[in-house]
Amino acid sequence: MAYRTRDLLLIGLLGVVSCRDPFAVSDCPDDVEITVSAGATPEIDWTPRCHLAVLSLVSEYERSNVWSISGRRHDYTCADNTGCASPLNTLYPPIRYNVVPRDAFQDFPISGQPQALRLGWPYTVHLRRSGPVSSREVGGVWLAVHTFYVTATPALSARRSR
Repeated sequence: MAYRTRDLLLIGLLGVVSCRDPFAVSDCPDDVEITVSAGATPEIDWTPRCHLAVLSLVSEYERSNVWSISGRRHDYTCADNTGCASPLNTLYPPIRYNVVPRDAFQDFPISGQPQALRLGWPYTVHLRRSGPVSSREVGGVWLAVHTFYVTATPALSARRSR
């Protein structure tokens, strides 16, 4: 009987240790490095792998926003007692262009699909982290900016048959 009690306590302890709060996010440092894969629908990744609030993509030739996504919204009361909303840090890398992750919203374009990225054009990725409501960075902090050129996806080598 003593073994059974010990085993049940051990299983319960392992269960508590292995469960994580799904709303807890890892903090991003003040410096994040962005990498972007090749192709018309590139994968945007960043290190260290941490949660962020906003990812936006801007066309440098057109000087316009192409695509923007943000984490779930958190409503709170601003200093002037009005209602405010801030995106939560729920974006986790990598993110594929034109694929809105779960727990995220597409902010731009408001409806429909974003425009296709053009081969050879420069685009800039912006990443933002939201700060705690009690801090002065409640609106967020832009952590990283990275400009890249859309390149063709490398061709796969054909297999030779013998």
